[in-house]
Amino acid sequence: MNFERIIGSSHENAPDIFPDREGKGASFNDVEKEWLEKEGIPENIQERISRLFSDNKLALVSEVSPQTPEIRYPTACEWLKHRMKYNRGTKFYPCFVKDETGDTRFMKVDFRGGATLDSLRLESKIMGTFDNELRELGSPRMLQLIDPTEDTPAAIIIESISMNEGQVATLKNMTPDHVADMAKKIRYMESIDVSARVTQHPEIKNLSKARRVNEEIRDLANRSGNIIHQDVKEKVASLFLGGPELPIVFAHGDLTLKNVMNKNDGTVSLVDWELAGVGFLGQDAGKFYKDIRTNPENREIFQKSYFYDESGTLDIDRVRGLFSGIVVENLVHLVWRAENADLLDPKIQNEVATFRSNIENAISEYESTTSNR
Repeated sequence: MNFERIIGSSHENAPDIFPDREGKGASFNDVEKEWLEKEGIPENIQERISRLFSDNKLALVSEVSPQTPEIRYPTACEWLKHRMKYNRGTKFYPCFVKDETGDTRFMKVDFRGGATLDSLRLESKIMGTFDNELRELGSPRMLQLIDPTEDTPAAIIIESISMNEGQVATLKNMTPDHVADMAKKIRYMESIDVSARVTQHPEIKNLSKARRVNEEIRDLANRSGNIIHQDVKEKVASLFLGGPELPIVFAHGDLTLKNVMNKNDGTVSLVDWELAGVGFLGQDAGKFYKDIRTNPENREIFQKSYFYDESGTLDIDRVRGLFSGIVVENLVHLVWRAENADLLDPKIQNEVATFRSNIENAISEYESTTSNR
């Protein structure tokens, strides 16, 4: 494995994603073993992952800093047990490693085999066609596919991020310069010509969803039942379903604040590219905007930088796309709870109220933005 190909960026520690720390053991029960076999993962995955890194002079670490022992990522076994519990598949295993220099790096690794390996190989090939354009973002990409050996699993190193160049973005450290640069980078990604890739690779990630945003909004609104007031449904229909389907663009796929790195020079870098593919215009912007909109200054800067072109003309498709994205995301959460959760549970009721509020705020901001044209 040639880790010299891995491009560095920056990443800071992230909160413990397993606060309950269930399933700390390295062994699996019979039900878990069946799940592993289905996923194409060997039972001794922990040993194999350790060997994979050891052979490349990398050491797995769980605690990022002695000063913050509560902040750590799981072992491979903990990660898999968590995925089994919530029936979510394996996705990419997040971990911290130290290299020969003592530098701590955040890495995401996929260690599935069989048909999944073939799928990942194809996905790596497809995403590789965007490398020239995305190199300008200065962000880590899906960089290397490692075929399995007798002693190590198949693996994709999706990103390798040094933790000494900046910090993970938060509401507190997101400056106006960072916000403006984020808007610039999203517009750049949306400007990448995806038409040839879509024609050549119709299996590119998220294509079917990107082509039917209006249909998805309509379907989700209908399935929401009484969990959303009728007047809100009518507003959603009148504001977001009157125009044509939004343009298909290149999309990061999960551009929340936690996947943005604030660099010390006032620019940003994007991480966590496992969902990258195509999406609809405004999809990435909506996810990011939802996280920063509570700061009035940053909200105004992002709107000005993203919605308006250099001549000061409002791009109505970008406005509709951004707020459509927020509506879709919150409708998905609401419908899942309407169909699967106990709506009398106080915790679920609070969540439902939050998602409703997010949709209503998106409607209000869309109307305010477009009325000032």
